[in-house]
Amino acid sequence: MENYLLGPAIVANALGIISQEDWSQLLVDSALRIRWYEIARWTIGQVRRSLPPQYELETRPSDLNELEIPEATDEQASRNWCLNSIREFATRVEQSASSETITESFELRNEWLSEECLSDAIQVLVWCSGKDLFAALPQSTLDQFGFKNAGELRAALRDWIRENIEVAVNHFPEWQDLRKQVQA
Repeated sequence: MENYLLGPAIVANALGIISQEDWSQLLVDSALRIRWYEIARWTIGQVRRSLPPQYELETRPSDLNELEIPEATDEQASRNWCLNSIREFATRVEQSASSETITESFELRNEWLSEECLSDAIQVLVWCSGKDLFAALPQSTLDQFGFKNAGELRAALRDWIRENIEVAVNHFPEWQDLRKQVQA
């Protein structure tokens, strides 16, 4: 949601003290400052998505329902089932979190989030976290606009959208389409 708040047209209208072009350049500069951090976040997110959820480390054999127990419940059968279940889960985690997998993912994100890609404010808003972009804004810029911190700027932009819904909606075709679908 923060990315919408950072749109050049919104900021230029809401603050009235910076042009869309100047704000776009500020976004690009901020994105380039946090480029490697964003690449790392994308990489970690990819690894996290490939990890098995905790509930896949079942506390009962997967072929049994909650009111069944295995036929063999002796020490050795139970130990083997326990070891095999945990080993299978750990193998999936190990594969997803291996140095090779992480390095490959990091390099892929490096290609996606190239300096060329991040030289365009629209691409910055597509690929970078809005929260990170707010945090990457120079304090000198926030001071220039009269904000103590990025949170104050975010709140001011949010409030401006609330008070100027029609103007804000007109800047985003996807919001216009959503409005039409809701009204239909």
